[in-house]
Amino acid sequence: MTCGPVDLVITNPPYRKLESGRLTPDPQRAVAKPEIKTPLFHVVETARRMLRTSGRFVIVYPAERMADILIQMRSAGIEPKYIRMIHPSLEMKAKLILVEGKKGGRHGLKIGPPLIIYRKKSVYSDEVQAMFMP
Repeated sequence: MTCGPVDLVITNPPYRKLESGRLTPDPQRAVAKPEIKTPLFHVVETARRMLRTSGRFVIVYPAERMADILIQMRSAGIEPKYIRMIHPSLEMKAKLILVEGKKGGRHGLKIGPPLIIYRKKSVYSDEVQAMFMP
């Protein structure tokens, strides 16, 4: 069986640069957060190889590393097309971003409305609550 190019790649890869923050002693958890075995470059390059032309790449990544992901995507020929900031609450700064890109896409980036996770402590916003509905 042969697998051809795909239309969509979605990922939530390790977030932190290798030399940042504390490293947990648990080896399975250690590779999940910092880029020990999977640097950002490899994630984006793998997506590029998997995608057909005009295929979409979607990634959830730390807001503080927005420049890193945008540069990597554009360098790989995956043009960033849509960004949405993800805030824990209305009062807090964005912690995460959702970025969608198109392989071989033209320039032109849209910024979506912020996604607010909690409307108050431990109570999901209406939009997040709706995501859990069938």
